[in-house]
Amino acid sequence: MKKEKFHLRKTGMLVFWLLVWQALALGIGQPILFASPLQVGKELAGLVVTADFWKVLLFSTGRILTGILLAFALGTGLGILAAFSSCLEELLQFPVAVLQAIPVACYAVLVLIWYGSNFLTVIITFVIVFPNLYFQTMAGVRDVDGKLLEMAQVYHFSRRDKALYLYRPAMHSHIRGAARASVGNAWKAGVAAEVIGLPAYSIGEQIYLAKVYLNTAELFAWTVAMVCMSWFMGRLIVSLLDWAFTVHVSIRGSSRVQNAPQKNGMLQITGLQKSYGEKALWGKQTLHMTFPAGGTYALMEPSGSGKTTLFRILAGLEKADAGSVCWCNGQGEKEIPDTALAFEEERFVETLTLEENLKLAGIAGTEAETACRELLSEAELQKPLGQYSLGMGRRAEVLRCMLSSATVLLLDEPFNGMDENTRKKAADFIKKHQKGRLLLCITHKREETALLQAEIHKKNWNFS
Repeated sequence: MKKEKFHLRKTGMLVFWLLVWQALALGIGQPILFASPLQVGKELAGLVVTADFWKVLLFSTGRILTGILLAFALGTGLGILAAFSSCLEELLQFPVAVLQAIPVACYAVLVLIWYGSNFLTVIITFVIVFPNLYFQTMAGVRDVDGKLLEMAQVYHFSRRDKALYLYRPAMHSHIRGAARASVGNAWKAGVAAEVIGLPAYSIGEQIYLAKVYLNTAELFAWTVAMVCMSWFMGRLIVSLLDWAFTVHVSIRGSSRVQNAPQKNGMLQITGLQKSYGEKALWGKQTLHMTFPAGGTYALMEPSGSGKTTLFRILAGLEKADAGSVCWCNGQGEKEIPDTALAFEEERFVETLTLEENLKLAGIAGTEAETACRELLSEAELQKPLGQYSLGMGRRAEVLRCMLSSATVLLLDEPFNGMDENTRKKAADFIKKHQKGRLLLCITHKREETALLQAEIHKKNWNFS
């Protein structure tokens, strides 16, 4: 009903302005100066039935579309590269600024001198569209949620999946907006360039001839045709972009091996220091901790003590100011610890289901599907993560962490938002799927440590 009212309102507005146009034409009373909509409609009807009309429309559309496509290819490509390279961004800053600053007429004259009229429309269209697409693409890439990028780092997303499910959605609105703004400007600039260069079979040439012969009705008719093509092309390009940025592409997942044999050994934290400005975590002492494989430990200290920061360092999301973190295997060799982290707040691609989010992290198969049903119902598993409640989101975080192949499992406040029965169910799930791996948990409640049968670890843990 609302849609019908909207269309009716738009139609009414169009009729209103046509009546205003007709009234102005009648008031002026000089068709050679100002043609009426009836005269323009009659002229356009006469043009549409001729082969030359469609040939002109096709040639002009082809030139303008070529310039737009070139601008899309180069603008998005360089925008993506510049978003990841400050050096390239600085290198391109001057030429892109020049493209924006120089008037279109100057470009038109230069192109006519260098290449003639054949490439004029393509180049002018490119110059108009490219800068906006370049800047908006760069903004879109940088608009990706940093928390999601950290999650992707922890769970080793493939580059392809990261591009499709993190960067692609962030770029969508930016590039879509740039396209909507640019296509109309491209047609205006492209036809203006044709009026200057007069290439054969072009709308600009027909508008120029209509001016020479003082045929205002024909001039208006070609203008109407240009506006209609601009509108149609704009809608078509935006629709194609919407499809390209939202179409579901199969998830490959990471190349990590699930259920890999667990390593013997221990996690060693030696001489760790971390400061934020003048605030030094862990007091004035360095942090020394040792956790053997298979153990379950709870870190229980006041908020702001540095527990989450320690987890972030273990997960490779932050660097310590001093000290080292390593996994010492049974042969005495040291390596970077293989960790999975259940974040304190939910970090998922919200438009995907839990199964799809797990697949992004390389977790798939019958065993994973069965495990998911231990904590979530079938109906909950069918929902996109954006529709999850706090408790459902916490269970999803626990599922992803515990079903990963990591050697060290880090749970940051895993039971938030859960009632008593759900907490017990989640704790049983954690113990079942620990499978001899090291488990570290941040919590403020002793009853949660009891559920996990965790040792409260305070040795050499100085939070003063």
